Order: sequence, then structure tokens, then C-alpha cells
Amino acid sequence: MSDGWGKPLGADEASTMTAKMTTKTKNTMLALVYHFNKSIEYPMNSEVNALALSKTFKTLRDGGASYDELHSMIDRFFYEIKKKPLPYDVPLWTVFIKRKDNLLSWVTRNNSDNNVSEWI
Repeated sequence: MSDGWGKPLGADEASTMTAKMTTKTKNTMLALVYHFNKSIEYPMNSEVNALALSKTFKTLRDGGASYDELHSMIDRFFYEIKKKPLPYDVPLWTVFIKRKDNLLSWVTRNNSDNNVSEWI
């Protein structure tokens, strides 16, 4: 039961409720957006347009990319960003969308290299 405002009956009024974004499977568009979002490290710009990323992932999936390839694309993107950081005011999601074709071609060429530590 709840009080109609989202707090369980008897819950401490002073405590704040936090919603934690989790996903049980990695084979959904939301899971891909979640993976992208959790890969962002400080001091990178952490703004993420979930709708734009979801549409991009759906377009790539419709084009034949697998979920594993999409996860590898995200990992490769952040690997490249760590090696050559972007200016802070550049939203990472826009850069990812602009680089999606290059990332996908790299991932398909190197599909056996799933270990990030071995990437050059």
C-alpha cells in the first residue's frame, strides 16, 4: 500500500525516494542507452538524449547490427574518447551518433576483439 504519492505507508517523510535505473537484459534499446549512460566518466559531459540514442540503436538494429555489436560500438567509442578527450561542452551522444558508421565498420572488421584492453 502507498499513500497515493508514491511513498509506502509508514515511510519516513524526511527521506527521499530515489529511482535507480536498472535493466535485466542487455538486449533492449533501453539497455543500450543505459550502457552508454553508465560508461560516461567524470569530467565528461554527462547529458544523454535517450530518445535520439534509442532511435539510432533501432536504426542500426534494423540495418542488421547485433546487440553485441552495439555494445562493442559503445565500448569502442568510450575507449577512443579516453584516448583523445572531447571538449567538455560537447555532448557525447551527438558525437556517438555522428561516428556511428565508423564505429560499426570498426566493430564488424574486428568482431573477435571484444577485449577492450587489446584495442589499438
